[in-house]
Amino acid sequence: MAADRCAERFRGIILRAVRDTQKIDSFTDDIWISYCKDWNPEGLESKKCVSLNPARYCNSFLNDFLRHVSVVVQSDEARLAFTQKNSLKSRPPPICSTMLLRKPGNREVRHLVICVGQGELTRADSSDNVFSSISVALPSGYVTHSGAAVAMLVHSLESGLFEQTVGIRLAADLKLSCIHFEGKFTSLPSRGQPVHVNRIDNINNVLRAFGVDAGASSSYMGIELPTGVLDPRLSHFVAAGCGLGAQVPYFHIEPRALIQHMTRCHRRVLVDQLLLQQIVDCNVVDNGVSTWWDRGGLAILPRLLTYYGLDKADTLVVHLHPDGLLLSSKKHCRMEPRDIMIS
Repeated sequence: MAADRCAERFRGIILRAVRDTQKIDSFTDDIWISYCKDWNPEGLESKKCVSLNPARYCNSFLNDFLRHVSVVVQSDEARLAFTQKNSLKSRPPPICSTMLLRKPGNREVRHLVICVGQGELTRADSSDNVFSSISVALPSGYVTHSGAAVAMLVHSLESGLFEQTVGIRLAADLKLSCIHFEGKFTSLPSRGQPVHVNRIDNINNVLRAFGVDAGASSSYMGIELPTGVLDPRLSHFVAAGCGLGAQVPYFHIEPRALIQHMTRCHRRVLVDQLLLQQIVDCNVVDNGVSTWWDRGGLAILPRLLTYYGLDKADTLVVHLHPDGLLLSSKKHCRMEPRDIMIS
């Protein structure tokens, strides 16, 4: 037992050392990326993907990297070569994701499943081989709150930036779903409970990221929006606890049914306390909300997709994570005169 604890503590120290080294500046981050690509051990994954997650590598690999970077950072020539690159440096996505999404044939996505939250930031790599998925990062040096992150992602869908960066086509009848892995969601709420307990306020903030001005939108578009205050493309919203190895709470919202119920009750504003009340009342009224308990972590993701009929070839799961493919228009700009492309 003592030996196991010692090995675990040593593992934690060397992982922290690699992550801290990677975060020093863009130069050391580039060294880590290059080291993973150049010295990636064969057999790391069945698909031979290059992972940038230090936890995926053995201690000897991490130790060799630390010795390597201690030499390279002292080289003026290496730093000069890095600073004189012609284009901005951005972290690439895992190779397997790039190959998956850039197959020839103009891949079209009809359903986008957005995964966001604290559980995404701390997740271990899951068995994403059962569905099409990619990790994307927002053009910000900060880790934004989940609601703001989802709103920025949805905007990238409207502007065409997502299609341009990822290399796919979004269908005209695109549908959206969202799974919020909230780290502090540990129990189902009870009546009268403050909204900050179990972070119902955070969860509601993510749901409101899909909000639209119903009256103004209907007037502008000349139609009656079917789901009122929520984006009519939103078909599923799931809030999930993310404690590993334990039973954690979940609730699912069917937006159309929820808005119809709130309209009948003459309550159409998604304030935090009102959402909490809808979760508490879901077992006695038909309001489009359902609750259950299940094991935590991303292991439930494939089962959720199957249960709600989203396990299809035209579904794409998008993980919002700082280490993902950068959603930035800068990579598509001409940086040098010689970068002109002639087709």
